Amino acid sequence: MKKENIIQKNEDFAFIIENMKPIYSKNFRYHIYKKETNNYRFGFSISKKYGNAVERNLLKRRLKNIIKMYNIEKGLDIIIMPKTSVREITFNEMKSEIVDTLQSKNIIIGEKHEK
Repeated sequence: MKKENIIQKNEDFAFIIENMKPIYSKNFRYHIYKKETNNYRFGFSISKKYGNAVERNLLKRRLKNIIKMYNIEKGLDIIIMPKTSVREITFNEMKSEIVDTLQSKNIIIGEKHEK
């Protein structure tokens, strides 16, 4: 995932989480903010209850990997917040849950094709 596609500032996280109504799935909470730009950005907020830094970073890498597989609607800031129950599911279950939720909201346009 490119740096320009990652929400990095604390102020951005706080604004989106405070002002946007969450969307819930079984193991995740999503905050989606629509703006007038030519790119999309993702942020991941993982609670310390999930585990130590190694486990949280592994989850972030998995989430980034899922996002990289798909074409995303432009002009969106999306924060994904996993629940601790996500520890009990496999990568494929995690992928299908995220993809199903984001496709239902017309955020995922289609799969990327490798060249």
